[in-house]
Amino acid sequence: MVSILLALLAVALVVVVCAALARRRRHRRLPPLSPVDNPYHRAIYQDTRETPGALLSARSLPLRGKPDILIDEGHAIIPVELKTGRTPTTPYPGHVLQVLAYCLLVDEHYHVRPTHGIIRYPARDVMVPYTVEEERRVRALVREMLDAKRGGIEQHRSHRQPRRCIVDPGTWTVKGGA
Repeated sequence: MVSILLALLAVALVVVVCAALARRRRHRRLPPLSPVDNPYHRAIYQDTRETPGALLSARSLPLRGKPDILIDEGHAIIPVELKTGRTPTTPYPGHVLQVLAYCLLVDEHYHVRPTHGIIRYPARDVMVPYTVEEERRVRALVREMLDAKRGGIEQHRSHRQPRRCIVDPGTWTVKGGA
C-alpha cells in the first residue's frame, strides 16, 4: 500500500515539474513582435559581438553611436534598440532619448529621415515617433550637455552608475545598456 502511494506521489511530482518546465519554455518563446519581425523589412545593420556595427556620427552635433539594429522599411531606415530585463509599463525616458538620438544619427548618416525608432523590450516593442519636436528635444539636450561640460558644471545622472549614462560626455557617443 505504501509503495502504491509513493508511486502515485512520484507520478504527480513528475507531472507538476513537466508542467512548470513547459510553462517556462512558453514564456521564453514569445510570439514574434512587429514591426521588427515583419518579413517585408530587412535588417541592413546589426551591432553584435560577432559582427560589430559601424559607429554613426552626426555632422551637426558632437554625437556618435551604434544602434543595435537598423531595418530598411523601403522609405525609411529605422533604428531598433534591444533591451533586456523587465519590460516596463511605459518606456523609460532614457531609452526613449537613446532611440531618438539614434534616429538623428540615422538621418544625418544615411540622409534618410526615420519616421520612428523602436525600443524592443522582452515582451513587446515600443514605437517612438521621430517628429521635428523630438529632434529639437535631442538637439537641445546635447547642446545643454555640451554647455555644461564647457562650463565645468557637474553632470547630473539619473542613477549612480555613470557608465550606464546614454551619452558619454567625453566622446559624445550614445551608449547602450541603460
